[in-house]
Amino acid sequence: MGKIYYKGKSYTQLILSLSSKNSVRDLLGLLLSIKTPLKYPYDVQWEFVVMELLTNSIIASIKNNVDNPIILFLDVDKTFFTTIVSDGAGGFDFKTLPYDIFAKDISNIDVFDKLFEEYRAREGYARFGLGLYAAKKFADYFDIFLIDKKGNKTISFSEGMINGTKVIIRKRIK
Repeated sequence: MGKIYYKGKSYTQLILSLSSKNSVRDLLGLLLSIKTPLKYPYDVQWEFVVMELLTNSIIASIKNNVDNPIILFLDVDKTFFTTIVSDGAGGFDFKTLPYDIFAKDISNIDVFDKLFEEYRAREGYARFGLGLYAAKKFADYFDIFLIDKKGNKTISFSEGMINGTKVIIRKRIK
């Protein structure tokens, strides 16, 4: 079974807490200090994907003026390396993405498509719609859902009724 290495110690589970006050530099430092059980090129791809997911959470927290914890949960077993990113940033409407995040097959998604360009323009070119797409493309298992104010799992967005978003990715250890 693989291990996760962080600050000179080995773990099978690791939970780290971040906030909207963390900078991109903080995220890079954090991700570069974690050694996953993934081998090249998957280790580098994981860093990119998690950077995108954490950045999404920080941006959403700032945009929605909340400072709830952003949790990075890592777990390794004999088969999978699991990463969960969860936040309390208010969630978002999945229908605003330039693709169907719940589609089983995303191989036909063209990131240069008109829908992506419209999304980027609508977001003032501050968001590109690639973080969740990259996570789904990378993962052997991918799930995303919202957590409502009562703690229930949902995929239906309702302004003011959602506490945050949770993304789960699992990568098979090769």
